[in-house]
Amino acid sequence: MLVDAPDVIRLDVGGHSFTTSRRTLVRAGALYRTVSAWQKADAIVIDRDPEFFGTILAYLRDGTCTLPDTTAQMLALRAEAEAYQVGGLLRAIDGSSSMRVHRRLAAAALQSRGLLQAAADALLAYAFGRLPPQPAAP
Repeated sequence: MLVDAPDVIRLDVGGHSFTTSRRTLVRAGALYRTVSAWQKADAIVIDRDPEFFGTILAYLRDGTCTLPDTTAQMLALRAEAEAYQVGGLLRAIDGSSSMRVHRRLAAAALQSRGLLQAAADALLAYAFGRLPPQPAAP
């Protein structure tokens, strides 16, 4: 898509240059308001990790993007989408199959940690001759 020169916006995100249009940034309201406030500056510098900024711009342009393969990358992209307040991308990430799997694994890990802690507490109580308190009868 051709863009008129006044609508071109150049950004420096974490030391990497990005060029986009005002129209694209308008779709990320908070980011656009921030950039607009600095529009008169020679350079608009955003102090964020640039790794996923291109993905965020792609989402803002088209409403779609390729999501990362690993959970760590997905969580990093989610953090950036949250920082830039790109709600649609956050919903896409949260609805992805890899994030659903991550949430299930995290819940299982928390449950396992709780079970392990309870077992350790019972073992220590037994080792020191103290039984854990029994629930009162109804």
